[in-house]
Amino acid sequence: MTNYYPLLASVVAALETNTAEARRQLYESARVGFPNYIGNLDPPLSDSEITRERTALEEVIRRLEAEQMARVSGQSSVISDQKEFLITGH
Repeated sequence: MTNYYPLLASVVAALETNTAEARRQLYESARVGFPNYIGNLDPPLSDSEITRERTALEEVIRRLEAEQMARVSGQSSVISDQKEFLITGH
């Protein structure tokens, strides 16, 4: 099974504007290109192997989005803490 995480994570990290829309377009491009990638493998994959690969790709996409949400949430928390400190002094 292919490890899609390093490839997609590096492309997400390199996005000029890392927005939800930019990531959605990236993921859609990966999904559209998936059949070409799978179709060029030699030896060809069985139907069950193709299903496993597609599932692996989707799991990586979900993982990357969860990481983005955690990152944004963490940044929001830090900003909120900084605002609280500036307002109250502690």
